[in-house]
Amino acid sequence: MESLDANHQRPTRSFDMDGSQPLALYQSPHSLLRLLEQGMSAAFARSIHGAVSNTPQRFRYEADLVTVLTHSLALFAETQREVVWALEVRVGGASVDLMLAVPDVPRLKRRVDSGTRLTGAHLVVMLALDFHTPRTWLQVYRRIGTSERQVKSLLADLLDTHHIVSPDHTGFLRGSRSRPYFTKIISVEAKLSKWPVVLRQAARNKLFSNYSYAALDETRSAPARSSMAEFASAGLGLATVAADTQSVNMAWQPTSSEPSSRIMHWLAMEELARRTALGESQRFGGPCAI
Repeated sequence: MESLDANHQRPTRSFDMDGSQPLALYQSPHSLLRLLEQGMSAAFARSIHGAVSNTPQRFRYEADLVTVLTHSLALFAETQREVVWALEVRVGGASVDLMLAVPDVPRLKRRVDSGTRLTGAHLVVMLALDFHTPRTWLQVYRRIGTSERQVKSLLADLLDTHHIVSPDHTGFLRGSRSRPYFTKIISVEAKLSKWPVVLRQAARNKLFSNYSYAALDETRSAPARSSMAEFASAGLGLATVAADTQSVNMAWQPTSSEPSSRIMHWLAMEELARRTALGESQRFGGPCAI
């Protein structure tokens, strides 16, 4: 029979590590300490504490939530295809928490990093050129309306990176490196609780992504789930991440779409290709051929 101790604390029933012997666990600030002193593991003590408190675990840091996302990449991309992924990929003036992409493997393998990081201005010049009909620097200048000096400098950079070629040394054509390195881009933005913020960030990522997701701590995702129509109307996916089980639940799937900005799409591909060439990205699924 259970009895009260000298401080009249109320005992609750739990079980020993082998599940056989009942263990008096007092609801006091020193309960966990006493368990540890009895030689039990910290993990077991935490599990007992969780059973008593019944409070769902929450993520303290956004980085911990993102780490769980990286352990569930198959939810965001097809595992039968090789996928390249990286964290904190800078596109334009912001970074994407997690970016995945399906590569054109032969083209990506041929890429050699020249040290020149292409900007939006470089890509405007490149996209003003054709694959078959050469254009002179003056024609490019008239098409994009920037300074002559800047056009010549940008063309020189693009020649250096082999994105364009000049077969007759007067006109310019788009080269093989100006074709996409990736056939699909998937972006994931994560936040602990601020769902309107992550909604806006995920919507921005549609500028350069085929699929865009928002991810939230599951214990703080109820307001977002009650506003699912906003994610659906924007074509965004919503994932919730559980700290206690280290798992990801797909609450809503995004719709596939073409990136709405050619320039931003190229910036995203260029940055991820650069990171891959430098060994700063990782792979999963399919044959590791890159």
